[in-house]
Amino acid sequence: MDGCFWHGCPIHATQPRQNAKFWRDKIATNQARDRLVTRQLRARGWRVLRLWEHELTRKYERRLLARLRRIGLLDASTA
Repeated sequence: MDGCFWHGCPIHATQPRQNAKFWRDKIATNQARDRLVTRQLRARGWRVLRLWEHELTRKYERRLLARLRRIGLLDASTA
């Protein structure tokens, strides 16, 4: 689960005004590490599912369940 702030969610990310360059660099580094770790895990045969923090809220529940069904991580009969 990627935090919307820490990993630069395209929907919910905010840009702090204090130390703006530091935060831009920090979030860019986090995103680069996320891509690297995802590639490394997939190379080792893992199935990687990256979720945004906001996707774990009730508002996005149906969308998340549909996504889990689509990729075979949730049985079609599950609510």
